[in-house]
Amino acid sequence: SGGVFFISLQSEKYGYCPLPRSVPKDVFDTCLAPFAAEQVIALAKKWYLLDENSIPAEYRLTSLTKDNEKEYWDIVLPEVRKVLSGRAIVNIQKLVGSVAVSEYIVKYVARLVRATRPKDPQAPPYVAELVDWGAGPRAGQFLIQGGKALAAMDGRFSVSIDDVRRIAVPVLRHRIATNFQAQADGITSENIVERLVKEIPEPDIPKLVR
Repeated sequence: SGGVFFISLQSEKYGYCPLPRSVPKDVFDTCLAPFAAEQVIALAKKWYLLDENSIPAEYRLTSLTKDNEKEYWDIVLPEVRKVLSGRAIVNIQKLVGSVAVSEYIVKYVARLVRATRPKDPQAPPYVAELVDWGAGPRAGQFLIQGGKALAAMDGRFSVSIDDVRRIAVPVLRHRIATNFQAQADGITSENIVERLVKEIPEPDIPKLVR
């Protein structure tokens, strides 16, 4: 919605930041300039009212009350349509759960997750230098679940290494805490996950013995 976009525009990339109580008129107008949709502009001007008596002029955040709450959200969501039934959602969940995961994939996932932990012997040296703590056991579970979902959406019956690599950043980035050194160097948890995905080798596949 326009409101959520405005919050992200005013805040930092990560972390909670409340809406500003006031915004200079020129900044406010600049923020809305890219939007052509009248609904987005109308929503923003419902949240913020222009105070022309202020020097310089500024928009001030209004209070959301029971009387005007419905009016606000009617602008954002004039119509809510049903996309899937509850039974369909449950069936999709079962379908994703039935996607096969080989021991080869499980080993790769375990290796990748352990590599995020600075005190783990398998972690690269830069992880020990830049990370305070790494991902826990649940990270491995969700890497596999995410891999299953990607495979199912592609119409495949088993998870591949590429599925795990594709889902690695969204699964791991918030499970890794970088230290002051990383922050000072401008290195984010996403950068570390991307580097690990490139560098962590795939497990060896044992040769079949006849």
